Amino acid sequence: ELKKMTLTETGVDGLMSVTVNGELEITALSIDEKLLDPKNRGKLEAAAIKLVNKALQRAKGEATNRLTKITGGLNIPGLT
Repeated sequence: ELKKMTLTETGVDGLMSVTVNGELEITALSIDEKLLDPKNRGKLEAAAIKLVNKALQRAKGEATNRLTKITGGLNIPGLT
């Protein structure tokens, strides 16, 4: 079920997006060509890192919520 779950985060005024699944794998990354100016490389890299981390945190939280529902709130080591 977690592998099927996908979450997309969009940033940089909608010019960049990243999609991750419930297993915290990046499944898609989109960068608008307007951002691909070599002079903006540092800003682009920083924005990509921020967006990926945001998406991963959101996916981790959603995965934890789904596992909590499945386990009925039991704390099973290794699942959360």
